[in-house]
Amino acid sequence: MENYHLQENVDYTFLTTQEAISIFADVDYALKSGRHIQKCPSQGKLFAFIKRYYDQLKSYYDNLFGIHLNSEGEGELEYFFIDFFKDRNGYYQRGNIPVENREYLAESHLIIAFLLIQVSQVQLAGFNL
Repeated sequence: MENYHLQENVDYTFLTTQEAISIFADVDYALKSGRHIQKCPSQGKLFAFIKRYYDQLKSYYDNLFGIHLNSEGEGELEYFFIDFFKDRNGYYQRGNIPVENREYLAESHLIIAFLLIQVSQVQLAGFNL
């Protein structure tokens, strides 16, 4: 009988470290909640953990959740975040995250956000409201 679930060179040993036992839940929740983790006092431990295990974490999120762990910026401006893959049609896919664990903005919040963007653009153009 063949095993169709074998994956090549999967390494999740970072999960067995003492550091992961104490901090991984916070890292995972923050990333899946849409937070960008950067090198600042309040996120220093999370940032250091992701930096240390970046390759393994990247593989973990790609393989198990179908989402992408990204790194942007350099040096003191570096940060990490979760991004989604695009399908053949250019639409973003939400990976293997169950629908009940996803949050969506209410339409009223989107309308308010667009209005605030418009107001800020008008103010930047030099008009006073």
